[in-house]
Amino acid sequence: MRGTSCTIQRLWSAHGMRRAQILHYTTLRDVNIYQVQCLTLMAAFQASVNAMPMSWLLAGQALRVAQDLGLHVRCSSLSVLSSLTFACSDQRHG
Repeated sequence: MRGTSCTIQRLWSAHGMRRAQILHYTTLRDVNIYQVQCLTLMAAFQASVNAMPMSWLLAGQALRVAQDLGLHVRCSSLSVLSSLTFACSDQRHG
C-alpha cells in the first residue's frame, strides 16, 4: 500500500512540475510575483528528485526575479509596486 501512495505522489509532483513549467514559459515576458512562485516550486521539485544543479539554478533565478520586484524591501517602501503592497498587507493581517 505504501508503494502505491509514493507512486501517486510522484505522479502528482511531476504533473505539478509540468504545469509550473508551462506557466513559467507562457509568462516569461511578465516579471511578477507569480514568476517567483513558479520558479520556487520548480526548484523545490528538482531538489525532491535529487537534481540539485537544476534546483540551484532555478532557485537563483527565483531570487533574482524577487529582488528585481523589490520583495527584499520593507512593505512600507513599496509604493511604486502597488500590486505587491496588497500582498504585503494580506501577509501581515492574514
